[in-house]
Amino acid sequence: MTVTPTLQAPPFPGIIKKPQQGEAVKKWQQRMQDRGWHIKVDGIYGAESERLCKNFQAEKHLQVTGIVDETTWDKTWTAPSAVAPPFPGRVLKHPPIMNGEDVRQWQEEISMRGWPITVDGSYGPRSEEICRQFQKEHALVVDGMVGRNTWTNTWVETI
Repeated sequence: MTVTPTLQAPPFPGIIKKPQQGEAVKKWQQRMQDRGWHIKVDGIYGAESERLCKNFQAEKHLQVTGIVDETTWDKTWTAPSAVAPPFPGRVLKHPPIMNGEDVRQWQEEISMRGWPITVDGSYGPRSEEICRQFQKEHALVVDGMVGRNTWTNTWVETI
């Protein structure tokens, strides 16, 4: 996957927080989706948008408020991509159900980016299903297995 250079942020439209809706919300959601975050682009800043905003702020070492302020807005366009931790050396797949800290680490990241998954360190049918959805959305080979490419793309934003 090719990561493009950072862009200049469009003019700040003013604070975005819940409950709010409109074109500014939609523009921010689209940018987050373009970066690889699993977010619905509907122009409605509700609980899901707020949660992903908090996750993004934490990842970028910003004040975690869940409010898209001027700094968060700017970083949505300009912050560098996340860096994937080293590949754990084994392909996560099901069956059989696989357990381990590497599974938990992948589940935590995929959950943080908006995918509805339980973080339990167990790679079973639900993890495989989410993996397939992630792979499809990110134009990867859809096999339901977290190999080196899927692992890396879980952390790398597609800015």
